[in-house]
Amino acid sequence: MKEINIIDARVYIITDYKNSLNNICGDWLYLIHYNSLQEFRTACEYLHTDEPYPVCLYFDYENIPDAYISHHWISPDIFNIIRLAQQLCPQEQVIFSRWFNYQQPDLTTRTPESIFKAFQFCMEGKYKSPLHFGYHIARESLGINEKSYPCFDFTGYTENLFKDMYLFIDGYVFKNIRIND
Repeated sequence: MKEINIIDARVYIITDYKNSLNNICGDWLYLIHYNSLQEFRTACEYLHTDEPYPVCLYFDYENIPDAYISHHWISPDIFNIIRLAQQLCPQEQVIFSRWFNYQQPDLTTRTPESIFKAFQFCMEGKYKSPLHFGYHIARESLGINEKSYPCFDFTGYTENLFKDMYLFIDGYVFKNIRIND
């Protein structure tokens, strides 16, 4: 799975006509500069005012999960996802992008707001390692620490936590809940 940062999403725009002439001169447009699909399409058409009726082609793209774009289509909700992600600090924007890429939420059945709320619900916090999180959960949920239970298998406990219940992504722990189910 390729790494993405949804805040840096961009699309290389040419037209079908220019592509048919093997002319791939176009421009990169960053989605963060547009509030909606309509604004984005207007900008795409403005790039190609040399054609009377340009049919824009999304020739290439970066930092957008494959499920949300094709050569002639882009999910209108991606603009709202980017807007919501902008509210996070830069480090959380990156981790949101990685979580979003892992989840690949279905934008036809989920609203951008519900996806963002799911991210906030699933994020447990930043930890040095899965084992540090395992110690934290054992202490907070079970009342177990190394002094009171020296024989407790924290490593095995942590491994069980991360089999199905949690994800560790770049120092962050998330509840492992598939939001499309």
